[in-house]
Amino acid sequence: MKNSSITHALVIDFEATCCNRGSLTKNDIEIIEIGAFLVELSSFTTTYSFHSYVHPVKSSKITPFCRRLTGIQQSDVDLAPQLPEVTEELFKNIDDFSKVIFACWSNFDWRQLRKDCVYHKIDFPFQNQYWDLQKLFRRKQKLRQNYSVKGALTVINEEFEGTEHSAYYDALNTAKLIPYCL
Repeated sequence: MKNSSITHALVIDFEATCCNRGSLTKNDIEIIEIGAFLVELSSFTTTYSFHSYVHPVKSSKITPFCRRLTGIQQSDVDLAPQLPEVTEELFKNIDDFSKVIFACWSNFDWRQLRKDCVYHKIDFPFQNQYWDLQKLFRRKQKLRQNYSVKGALTVINEEFEGTEHSAYYDALNTAKLIPYCL
């Protein structure tokens, strides 16, 4: 599964606006938190980490459901920069995108970032390259079903560190699973 020119994986997790009553359409959903870890693939060590809240522009109010699920408060996103500033900060420490692959747990994060980049007219540096680590984990571990990050950690006898549905901790724990996906 490793491409010889790929030296690093940028493990990213997002939290996005959400609701449980249909008040947001798929087109209204947008990133409100980013967690990322740049993992050097020959040693599986983290060389860079990143975390930021993101100010939403389509629907600026965080629903009570979203607050309960993610722990993100309205004040966290009200004071946060918008996505163009956040992605500029996130990507500034990556010298050569041809050697970095986008990696996420399921394809939601890949699709959401691409969609939000189009909306904000941001260049998307990864083109069509990404690893769906959830699928890779299932195949490599010869499992019949997909697991959550926490479930996958249980399979390898590890514990989830931090809080679920926090972009930072979800990305951190996903990065721990890379050796078990490749």
